[in-house]
Amino acid sequence: MKIGVDCTVLSYPLGGVGHYLNNILNKLVEIDATNEYILFSNLEFEFKLQSNKWKKLIKPSIVHSLLGIRKPLFGNSPEKENLDLFWGAASAFPFNLPAYTKKILTIHDLCWIDFPDGISFKSRIYHRLFLEKFIYDSDLIFAVSNFTKSRLNASFPSVNGKVKVIYEGVASYFRSIDKSEALRHVSSKYGINTQYLLNVGTIGPRKNLENVFASFELIKQKNKSELKLVITGLKEYRTSVPKDVILLGYVNNEDLVYLYNAASLLIFLSWYEGFGLPPIESMACGTPCVVSNTSSIPEVVGDSAVQVPPDNPNMIADAVLFYMTSALQRDELRQKGFSRSKLFTWDNAAMEIMKSFNQLKNENTASS
Repeated sequence: MKIGVDCTVLSYPLGGVGHYLNNILNKLVEIDATNEYILFSNLEFEFKLQSNKWKKLIKPSIVHSLLGIRKPLFGNSPEKENLDLFWGAASAFPFNLPAYTKKILTIHDLCWIDFPDGISFKSRIYHRLFLEKFIYDSDLIFAVSNFTKSRLNASFPSVNGKVKVIYEGVASYFRSIDKSEALRHVSSKYGINTQYLLNVGTIGPRKNLENVFASFELIKQKNKSELKLVITGLKEYRTSVPKDVILLGYVNNEDLVYLYNAASLLIFLSWYEGFGLPPIESMACGTPCVVSNTSSIPEVVGDSAVQVPPDNPNMIADAVLFYMTSALQRDELRQKGFSRSKLFTWDNAAMEIMKSFNQLKNENTASS
């Protein structure tokens, strides 16, 4: 079977969707010795091809270059390749796929419907005009959580029955390391020499930084320590930030492992997530989490993290202070987190995706 994959997102610095696709592809290289994969993009990207069953097809696009559109614009290349299946891992297809090519789409969230203020006006227009068409045209849809599946079924009733939940995973490098080693690295690299709370993720309105800051100020009022709040993904903010807040900007995964391990707690107070990887990554590193009780987050963390209303700074502050000062309860949460994080692996995700590819092909063969 010949499978096309939109890899446009891999041509840019990796965000959440880029990491998702990169991890899945690396696992498929290991486990799928049968199918052929053609990786499409408008720009070159880094991915090591391990066999002649894998190839890249780079199709430069003037529209892509001029407008910076990070969506698949591959001309007639997919049709020429006689693809059995095309996977839109970043929630998009080429517009001119042949009728015989089965279409699979991954939906990471429905923020354009559920939290439209969290994305740009241009993105909202794109989602309404194109993504909703892709959803209706899909033969199979991967949802990254049951929450996302339920929102898909509610918003697009006609897709009910063709949505499959395949959870995201935790990369194996997110692991517990010696605490003193982590503290030394964080001190040397970032000059942070005191206890800190960690907030990880891309920055936008749905990340709820206003209440993160409000909670932190309450914590500092109640606990007169040198505690810091460290935020990754953000180098500057539109307004002034409270004292003792450190904005690190982009952090690579190697350094993120040290930051997770050296942190006292992760605080993850998003209004809305389709999955929400940082809490699971933090758990894998042995750092307990205080998280929002909204959207997909309770489904992902279970009883292995402290769930709080994201709009209640007092409750958030009390939860953080309790677990920072209660060693027994913090260690119990830490052990639960280790166990929980093991449920989410890229090996499992890639295996389920490969099975779905083969099943869809077999169904197509049986009906033809």
